[in-house]
Amino acid sequence: MNAFFIAGELLFIGLVLLAMIIVVPLGYFIDFPRLFFVLGGGFGLLLTSFSFEECRGAVSHAFGGAAKKDELRRSAYLWECGVRSFVLMGTVGTVIGLVQTLARLSDPKQIGPAIAVALLTLIYGIFFSVIFPLPAHFMIKKRIATKAGPDKSERERGPWLIQE
Repeated sequence: MNAFFIAGELLFIGLVLLAMIIVVPLGYFIDFPRLFFVLGGGFGLLLTSFSFEECRGAVSHAFGGAAKKDELRRSAYLWECGVRSFVLMGTVGTVIGLVQTLARLSDPKQIGPAIAVALLTLIYGIFFSVIFPLPAHFMIKKRIATKAGPDKSERERGPWLIQE
């Protein structure tokens, strides 16, 4: 982890918070059941495919822990799956919330708040996929590329590889 990582994370969080509080109080964006749904579901999806030891190793590798190239590739794949897991849980939560909103169409006063709550899960999913899994993925991919150079299969993957 370096100063640029910390600066980038703080800048991202600051801009997101600023965008949230410009029009409405921050409290409108806090919904603990949806937050737990996204975080619990995202981590749960990761644990269905990766062991706790692999997750712990991936965290270590993201912060510069020693590893062979194959271990780094596995860790990069774990973080890529982490990005997808949180976004997926946010999307699933949004669909569930919209279905619940459609069930309340008889009361128009409940539609706006219900849609707002439904969209919170999508915000949470995107936020938690960008806050750590995505930068961790890129940091590990950069380590792989500088360790022995990217091979052909990595060059073909496109945007997931940091180009030299």
